Amino acid sequence: MSNHSEDAPIIWEEGINTTGGDEGMFRNFLEQFEDLTFTENMENLFDAMMKMDYPNIHTWAHRIKGPASYIAAKRWAELSKELIAASDKNDEKTVIDLYLKLLIESKALLVYLAKVLNKTPNLANLERYDQEFRAKYSKSRNMRVGEAKAIELDLPNHQPPGCCAACNIF
Repeated sequence: MSNHSEDAPIIWEEGINTTGGDEGMFRNFLEQFEDLTFTENMENLFDAMMKMDYPNIHTWAHRIKGPASYIAAKRWAELSKELIAASDKNDEKTVIDLYLKLLIESKALLVYLAKVLNKTPNLANLERYDQEFRAKYSKSRNMRVGEAKAIELDLPNHQPPGCCAACNIF
């Protein structure tokens, strides 16, 4: 039995089950995940979000949901599913809120993967997406870039943006 917590960004035992119970194969998939799936999908979702292009938000959130489910990243998958539904309704406020939560969960996921794979997390793109998106879609359209308010977090075990990403995620 693994020592990975059920509160972790990836439900380890469920992820192993997706590869037929082979932990080595699951670990190998996780090692390739960021380069093969995560980076491109998050970049394309960011581009769609910046244009508030609902059909493409739907497409890229859906392309995130599949791999998230496969690796048992439950919160990431659920946020993607909710983002798909909100984009189908052209619900800008909900789309914005969910995307910001998805970015936070994405950071937690990358930190977790780095920890279990013994590497350094690369959060630069996610930080850039977060900063540029908040600058464009702050809660008050009259706010200047440096005055954007932090969102309230309701996800368990997360720290506010700007906090050390490794703090209390696991």
